[in-house]
Amino acid sequence: MTSLIYTVSKERFGLAKKKPEKPAPIISRRQRLIKQTRKELSSVKRQYRKAKEEEKEPSLSEVQHVVKKARTGSVPGPNGIPYRVYKMCPGILQKLWTLLRVIWRKGKFPDCWKRAEGIFAPKEKDSNDIGQFRTISLLNVEGKIFFAVLAKRLSTFLTDSNYVLTTILVLVSGESEVTLSTMLRKLRRYRKELILLWVALLLLALVMIFYRDAGIKILVGSRHQLWTSHDTDPKVSVEAKAVDIPPTHGYELARRVAERCSSYVRNRISGGIDEGVFGSFSSENIDLCIVWKVGTTFIRRLFLMKQNPRFAKVISPYEINFSEDYVTGSRIRMDLSVKRFLFVRNPYKRLLSAFVDKLMAPNPVYWTILGVKIAQYAKQSPSPLSLACGHDVEFHEFIRYSVLTLDPTQRFRPGAPDGHISSQSSLCKPCHVKYDFIGKMENFQSDSIELIRQMRFTNETLDVLSENGDMLSAEDAILDSCYQPFDPDFQAGLLKCISFYEALKRTWRKMQIRGLIGPEDIPVTEKDAVLVTQDKLFKLAMESRDHTTQTERLRMKNNFYREFYNSIGAEDLSKLRAIYAEDFMLFEYDHRPF
Repeated sequence: MTSLIYTVSKERFGLAKKKPEKPAPIISRRQRLIKQTRKELSSVKRQYRKAKEEEKEPSLSEVQHVVKKARTGSVPGPNGIPYRVYKMCPGILQKLWTLLRVIWRKGKFPDCWKRAEGIFAPKEKDSNDIGQFRTISLLNVEGKIFFAVLAKRLSTFLTDSNYVLTTILVLVSGESEVTLSTMLRKLRRYRKELILLWVALLLLALVMIFYRDAGIKILVGSRHQLWTSHDTDPKVSVEAKAVDIPPTHGYELARRVAERCSSYVRNRISGGIDEGVFGSFSSENIDLCIVWKVGTTFIRRLFLMKQNPRFAKVISPYEINFSEDYVTGSRIRMDLSVKRFLFVRNPYKRLLSAFVDKLMAPNPVYWTILGVKIAQYAKQSPSPLSLACGHDVEFHEFIRYSVLTLDPTQRFRPGAPDGHISSQSSLCKPCHVKYDFIGKMENFQSDSIELIRQMRFTNETLDVLSENGDMLSAEDAILDSCYQPFDPDFQAGLLKCISFYEALKRTWRKMQIRGLIGPEDIPVTEKDAVLVTQDKLFKLAMESRDHTTQTERLRMKNNFYREFYNSIGAEDLSKLRAIYAEDFMLFEYDHRPF
């Protein structure tokens, strides 16, 4: 049937003629290259979409994050362009991001990134020997931004791959600049020798790869000199300003205190010399009168480094555990060969610090010593648990108890004054003991450097604390705070009075009041509290700190301060002014809290 239909149709309609086949096109070499390039581009795009985040080019958000976290006041490198340009001009930052992506793809770094502008800064007065100077190396901020992105990715990769302990990486991740020596000092605090060796070798390899043609420009007098690895003769460059350590005014304050004392009638100054507590730290020709809540933990570590052979090779005092004890002296020595130091603090801020650290924080030892007494004598209608634990003292109750204890007009005093609330002038008797140097907690970063100089620490210790003192202090304070809820000596007394979750919340609030972390609530639920470790709490605190600026944390700290003192009645404030009158007058503090 099929054959019949085909035959009839062929006779009637005929067959369609086949179109001649077109000859195969001749592809030129250029077309072949274009086709191959398109295939490669498609393949690269597929691989890029599948690639891990750390293998991709720097994103704009990563660059913006690094620039946002960088200090606006950082000194620029040889090209003179500061971070402020990129902070204030988003358009210029986007152009820089485009250039950084090109550098990432090509894997070749600009020569200007391999040049550092070094400046000799004196470490002490009347420096005239090369060993009395330290070198500050200034790099171009563009290179620092690029390598900050790389460092952040590297730390994330190491953390996610479990190559390095999270507790250690938290200390170094997210920083714009991490020098080899700084990272090693931080790692050394945890005594992780194998990790320490691995990170040291890794960083050394990075330095060799990125800076094999490195050069440095040193300021000598008013002229720069430039050396590179290929140069034999120095090349003179342009003039620049030297960087110096901020001056300290502790000697001037000590002189002014002595003048005020001499102008006063002696019997108007509190008591005689025999009434002084006079706890002191002593080392060779240095004596320091102890005033609690005025940098005593840090100062104790300095004297441990000098007096205890176990810490003879320690570079940074922050490498010493905060629980290490030191046997204090009983009196300040009056020898002419001894230099006498004293550090003081605004009395209002010292009181708040004592309350937060000893009573509001999870500290069952001081709840028993001080909190129970406050519940008995200053709390209205205390509960049986309050009288047994002393765990729920409010700030206005603490102030009321301080007034009852310290006010000489009170007929009944509930107990002897605690050293944390006693006036600084009553503890150290500045009108009976001539102090050579009186530093302030408000200027502790610069004033403590003078103590370190006089104690004749190594140049390396001086460098570490001059350059990274604030950062190390904040990390140490967070580490100390996070340890409190997990302190074995605290556990039994703590859980009798409050829950573990409450202890975590109090620790978090303590760090917020001190301006160490951000304002958000602790990111832990009551159900998950039992799973929180000290390392986990420390990591959460450091993340909170990294997500806020110093300005934001300082504003929050000041708001807390005002909130606490607004809760104090006018009568108690008036009595506080009278109790601490000598501190206000001698040490030049305002007698009003704000």
